[in-house]
Amino acid sequence: MAFIIPQQIGYLHFTYDGIDNEQYCIVSNAKRVMLPTITDYAVQVPKRPGQYYYGGNYGAREIDVDINIVGADETDLQGKIRAIAQWLDTGEDKPLIFSDEPDKVYYAHLNGATDITQFIRLGQGTLKFICDDPFAYSTQDTVIQAVNDIVQITNNGTMPAYPIIKGTIRAPGTFYAAVMADKYVMLGQPQSVNQAPIKPEELVLDDGCGDLAPWQTGGAVDGTDSIAGNVAEYGNYAFNVGSYGTGSGCHGPAIKRSLANPIQDFKVDVLCQVKNTYQGMGKLSIILLDVNGSIVGQLTVGDYWAADAENTVRAMAGRTGSGVKFFETYGLWHGYFNGFQGLIRLERKGNRWHCLFNEMDNYEVFGRLNSRRDEKYWIDTSNAYNAPIAQVEIYFGAYASYPTIIEQVDDIKVYKLNDVNADTQQAQIFQSGDTVEIDCAKACIRKNGEIQMDLLDLGSTFLSLPPGNSEIDIIPQGMADTEVSFQQRWL
Repeated sequence: MAFIIPQQIGYLHFTYDGIDNEQYCIVSNAKRVMLPTITDYAVQVPKRPGQYYYGGNYGAREIDVDINIVGADETDLQGKIRAIAQWLDTGEDKPLIFSDEPDKVYYAHLNGATDITQFIRLGQGTLKFICDDPFAYSTQDTVIQAVNDIVQITNNGTMPAYPIIKGTIRAPGTFYAAVMADKYVMLGQPQSVNQAPIKPEELVLDDGCGDLAPWQTGGAVDGTDSIAGNVAEYGNYAFNVGSYGTGSGCHGPAIKRSLANPIQDFKVDVLCQVKNTYQGMGKLSIILLDVNGSIVGQLTVGDYWAADAENTVRAMAGRTGSGVKFFETYGLWHGYFNGFQGLIRLERKGNRWHCLFNEMDNYEVFGRLNSRRDEKYWIDTSNAYNAPIAQVEIYFGAYASYPTIIEQVDDIKVYKLNDVNADTQQAQIFQSGDTVEIDCAKACIRKNGEIQMDLLDLGSTFLSLPPGNSEIDIIPQGMADTEVSFQQRWL
């Protein structure tokens, strides 16, 4: 985590949102309270003197900064005042750092009236900052590596800190836990002597989309779509479109690849890009086929509006007309999935289907998922769409003669999902090379960058690090290389 730190030059100044106040004004005084407002929780009992005190809680912290603004003339002064207004009007909390404590950062926003008193080319006023989170944080994270699966912690702050525990798995295992003296956080479950480990999923196809040789021309497109043109390799690490060909409706190339064996319960993960425009139209579909080439299920990301940019995501069991479209959305707001770059997933276990569409900040490897996502579970109560999948098809579509958009597939992984008998088996949820992240500040679990809260044991408590010295033990021993990072906090 990087911050712009004010330089020590003999008098107080500050940076806000990475900008030093010296670009615009001079600090004449700063009022920082010793403690944020404390609200007591107490109950008064009739006919009993006094009250019962149940502790208190910290409110927001207020910081007032008196400033002087000097202009070359009155016009220049007004220009600086407007520049300061633009700088400080963030609409959200931003980092605030003072030069007399360059190792500490507050997260603040401007509040209340900001009146400027003007004397010819001099302006004076008070900036009123509110810190909704009343604590100061260290500008640098403390990072500690585990030694022999023990993390020795020194928290120099005055308040508990919330760690991020990151482990890189060395050997397969059924659980991973971080333990303190009075609490723990555990992912998965230990394996008893009466249980055998079993992989809940097995990777059966791992295609980095750098070689078209294992693929053949597809033919099972959906609805009235037609096949034309050809697929191209892009830099030996992606598939995109060489030509869409021609057609009056949706048209474009399709390729398919067979699996080694048909799979009943499956998970298909695809990294792809659908970069739409206001003028262009198009869609990218991942189609799952049975041994006879019939459509079992499909995922689509597409823009169907000629004069607007609006990526829509869709998941289906079967094909259009005879199947079930169990999910279709443009997201939480219009344009939510525009410029899509991320992970799309379709899985089926028994008669339960699940689809996921997740934007990703960086997908050089599977992971680094951000919060722009949408998903849906659906139960096929009639068991009408339960054929095993045997082939994976990619379809790149354009519409009539409208401008095309960028459609690209970067990686495809197909997993076989296994049943786990709880009496005799324990799911081996971690494999060598996996990464796990326990974010105690956000109460979040990630595996290989993907949020997976279902891994969390119900008895777990997200850890906090008290001021002073403490210790975290990692179990089972020898399973992972672990580091712990945290921001120290002060009142």
